[in-house]
Amino acid sequence: MAKETPSTSPATTGPPWGRVGLILAVIIGAVWLCYPLEEKITLGLDLRGGSHLELEVDLDDAVRQQCERTVNFLRRELEDAGIAFTSAIQPETGRIEITGVGDRAAAEEIFANYADSWQFTWRDQDVSLQLRDAAEREIRDGAATQVRETIVNRIDEFGVAEPLVQESGLRGERLTLQLPGLDDVQRAKDIITQSAVLEFRRVRSVASSEQGLTQAFGGSLPGDVVAIPGTLNDPKVAGQWFALDRASVTSGDDLVPDAVRVTSDEFGKPAIRFVFTRDAGQRFGEFTRENVGQRLAVVLDEKVITAPTIQSVIYNEGVITGNFTILEAQDLVLTLKSGALPAKVRIIFESTVGPWLGKESIQAGAAAAAFGLAVVVLFMLVWYKGAGINAVVALMLNLVLVLAALALFGATLTLPGIAGLILTIGMAVDANVIIFERIKEELGEGRSPRAAVEAGFEKAFSAIVDANVTTLFAAFFLFNFGSGPIKGFGITLILGILASMFTAIFVSRTLFELWFHFKPRTAGLSISWLAHRERRVPFMGWRWICAVLSLVAVASSVGLWSAHGLNYGVDFSGGTSVVVKAHSQLTDEDIRERLHGSEFEEVPVQSFGEPAANEFMLRIESAEDAVAETTLNDPEAEEGAASSTRLMAVLNGEQVDDLDLNEAGRNRLVKTFTDELGLDAAAAAGAADAIMAVRDEKGMIGSLDEIAGLPDELKAWLAANAEIGEFKSINVMNVGPVVGRELRGKATWAVLWSLAAILGYIWLRFELAFGLGAIVALAHDVLITIGVLSLTGTEINISIIAALLTIVGYSLNDTIVVFDRIRENMAIMKRDKLLDIMTKSLSQTLSRTLLTSGTTLFVTLALLFKGGPVLNGFAFALTIGIVVGTYSSIFVASPIVLAWRAIAERRGGAPAKAAD
Repeated sequence: MAKETPSTSPATTGPPWGRVGLILAVIIGAVWLCYPLEEKITLGLDLRGGSHLELEVDLDDAVRQQCERTVNFLRRELEDAGIAFTSAIQPETGRIEITGVGDRAAAEEIFANYADSWQFTWRDQDVSLQLRDAAEREIRDGAATQVRETIVNRIDEFGVAEPLVQESGLRGERLTLQLPGLDDVQRAKDIITQSAVLEFRRVRSVASSEQGLTQAFGGSLPGDVVAIPGTLNDPKVAGQWFALDRASVTSGDDLVPDAVRVTSDEFGKPAIRFVFTRDAGQRFGEFTRENVGQRLAVVLDEKVITAPTIQSVIYNEGVITGNFTILEAQDLVLTLKSGALPAKVRIIFESTVGPWLGKESIQAGAAAAAFGLAVVVLFMLVWYKGAGINAVVALMLNLVLVLAALALFGATLTLPGIAGLILTIGMAVDANVIIFERIKEELGEGRSPRAAVEAGFEKAFSAIVDANVTTLFAAFFLFNFGSGPIKGFGITLILGILASMFTAIFVSRTLFELWFHFKPRTAGLSISWLAHRERRVPFMGWRWICAVLSLVAVASSVGLWSAHGLNYGVDFSGGTSVVVKAHSQLTDEDIRERLHGSEFEEVPVQSFGEPAANEFMLRIESAEDAVAETTLNDPEAEEGAASSTRLMAVLNGEQVDDLDLNEAGRNRLVKTFTDELGLDAAAAAGAADAIMAVRDEKGMIGSLDEIAGLPDELKAWLAANAEIGEFKSINVMNVGPVVGRELRGKATWAVLWSLAAILGYIWLRFELAFGLGAIVALAHDVLITIGVLSLTGTEINISIIAALLTIVGYSLNDTIVVFDRIRENMAIMKRDKLLDIMTKSLSQTLSRTLLTSGTTLFVTLALLFKGGPVLNGFAFALTIGIVVGTYSSIFVASPIVLAWRAIAERRGGAPAKAAD
């Protein structure tokens, strides 16, 4: 053991009570911020269950609808003023054509009073009105705002707890919805996307086909007539086409929202009672008085839901019938009360995770974290003995600080975020290993323990900062360009890196100083049990052999990539992926048998997770079907569509609208039990909770006998009227082609910007040759990893991009430590050849490289084997990347620097010195 030599460094004089106090304050504050975890940390939808929806608002449709209302208004004004005209139509969005105007001067007065947002041009008795640009922008902005407000109102009425609705896009044409705890997804999507445009229009003619209507009008419909089909819900109008006045008598905008409610028709079936505003009631009364004996169509979202004959004058109120179920009637009332959407809305991205899968993910993540933490702690204690306690304390505090920061900033912890937290465990000890290995070197040179610790921290500081800053670049661009759960991974990684720098540099040093304060005559450190010996491993002598191996590996990877392509996930290629859970033990072939003869017969099926989990992933590649619009009264909208709802119906052999106890949400169960059985609210809620409890515990219900506490009457009703499907969807992702392209673009830019920032930083801190060496090594690592992913058929999704960017940061971390030692030795060994300097530097940092790679590899293997199926691809890519990155930091990066400087010297220019 080295004898103590008192240090004269100011940093080690006096007791470190100020630092200790600060650390204790940080610990107390961090624990206060994050305890209890279940209350302070917000879980992402992928952990607590729910839906993430991206909506696209068709603002062109908003302009068209507003122009159509203007047409109807001007038509009425001209008629009320007694001005004759032949037709008034909107031939294209933003332009109105009115022909055969009898009194041009009177018409111009009306246009001047009511159409000042339009430019009008006369051609004899015809006038063309063009919407002004400023007015069009105002319509678009107003529609975007109104859509958001309407959807917020609908979500509030639907009863979603803590929903999040955010505008995105340049002009609010995108909406992001996060609906936690949602377990009746299809119903929510129907309510959110239904336009709920209600209109009352006069029927001019009825036929069995659209062609039949045109024939009734002599081959073409007049400009003021439109053909609209009947909904399939009601047999009275199903299969019929209606020729209706283009102008509506009244619309949903004329209803008194609070007066819309569910009632019953004369046959006891659900119906909707409505009340008009006073002005609309007078207008409707005049129309019905003049058209007694004529048919009036009630049109909802361009479908005729009923077309009764007007029996008498109707003024302020009425009833809409349409063969509704009670749930459909309730949902229609909800949408009518919230108001019609001023533009069509479609879902372009959906990610839905069932609560069961969320709980599985939390359990798997916790198991992986515990295993990885245990392995790292054990290793540090075995390798560094007593000094390892220092690193363990720093590691534990690191985890607490990350959780506290997540709570403080209100960040959401996602499943990839848990992966980032687990990865932080491995990366957090990296700084400690750099410091400890440096201390061992100083002890090997004969320094006293106190002096060795002081020198170890000082000399390791620049390597730690440079390595972590470059990793922060990758994490930052991952956060900036990522979306949803991947942002959670990015923010967790950033917080973990910052916390590890604080704990390794500040906390660890303080603990050492505290030890020396109480043990001032310490003669040795347990860290030195394996004495540091100067080794000369001829790494650079193998550079040509390794260059050939690397070129072959990279060429093979590119060849595999070109020949086999990549197995892009739906988040990049578009389409639908559904993870289903089966109640009984089944195989992939059993699932294919169930789908035989259906529209899903060719859908790929693969096991998901452990065989005993009975979970399977089905991928439907038709991106257009994945974003098909659905409406409450339009079963045809999903006819043949690749939707998860239809797929589950095929698997379970049931109708889409059957009450499936494994799929129906709590709200739907409560409503069904109250409306169909007449149970009071408390009894209905208790029965629904009993059903949901079994689903939460077991994942799905196998039989009614599993549900305890249900009344016999309810059990009998469920046996006769409900389904207990053998399959339950636990994860659904729908991605439209536009979003798929955007995600691919974002992923590409994230990688490119990361590489550019890293190149610039290393160039600034070292020199261009080192930057090029690092970039070539990173490209080497990424290409080989992608090649392995292509060979194994691993699905390339946004999580894999997160893994690749993490590999970029981690591999660079290794490389930076080597470069930092080369830079340090270049300043000391000024007369030595660069080849010898590099060989010495690589030998000196070998132990650190192997130790940090080993500890991080332990953690990624824990993720791979314990983290669950959702993180399997992510962990596999990381594992490959860490192995390849360790190789490249030794055998690729430094040889590239050497080669570049040699080329520069041969060209006659002295290479730039490494930065001090």
